[in-house]
This record gives sequence, structure tokens and C-alpha cells, in this order.
Amino acid sequence: MENNQINHVSRSGVNIPKDVKEYVLKKIKEDGRSVKDLAKEYGIGKTAIYKWLRDETEGSRDPQLQRLQKENQLLKQLVAELSLKIRESEKKCGKCYGQQNKSSVVLKHTKIHFLL
Repeated sequence: MENNQINHVSRSGVNIPKDVKEYVLKKIKEDGRSVKDLAKEYGIGKTAIYKWLRDETEGSRDPQLQRLQKENQLLKQLVAELSLKIRESEKKCGKCYGQQNKSSVVLKHTKIHFLL
């Protein structure tokens, strides 16, 4: 990778060889180089490099990555459901106890619901 010039032009724009893509991605991952610096150094658009990173992650068949993605989605769903339950409890508490000192009542009411 001594030559930092990319001169492969096609109709759709610059055609970056696969070995250059792999080298740039390796520099980002292993050496901690920034996308901005590598884009400038090799004359490649930052958007293209970010697309390569995204494509590589989406195309990955790493079982651990897939498991973590599923777990992340499940956790996001649980947070959303709990947020809705808290809002419902706030509404109920507001009606039951009036609007005075609502936050402490909601906390007590929410703790009771979570214990059930």
C-alpha cells in the first residue's frame, strides 16, 4: 500500500480495489485511524468508507454479533414497555391522589406495580 493514489475510474465514479478497501478498514479497526484522515490520505470519500464499514457489519455472520444485536433489540423493547407502564402509573396516580406531590406518589405506586 505504498501508493496512496487511487486512479481507477468507472462510469459510476471511482472504483476502489478490494485490497485497498480491506487495507483502509484494517487501519481503522486495528490501528485506530480516523475515517477523516484515511479519506484524505487516499483520496476516498468519507461517505464511501462509512458505507464499507456499515456493509461489513451488516453482512457479518458472526454469531456473537448477531446474538448481541438480538439482545439489544429485546432490551430496547423492554425499556419502551416499562416507560409506557410508568406513564400509565403516573396517569392513574394523578387521578387517584390529585396533582399534589405527584412524583413521590408515582414512585411509590410504580414500586408496588413492579413488586407485583
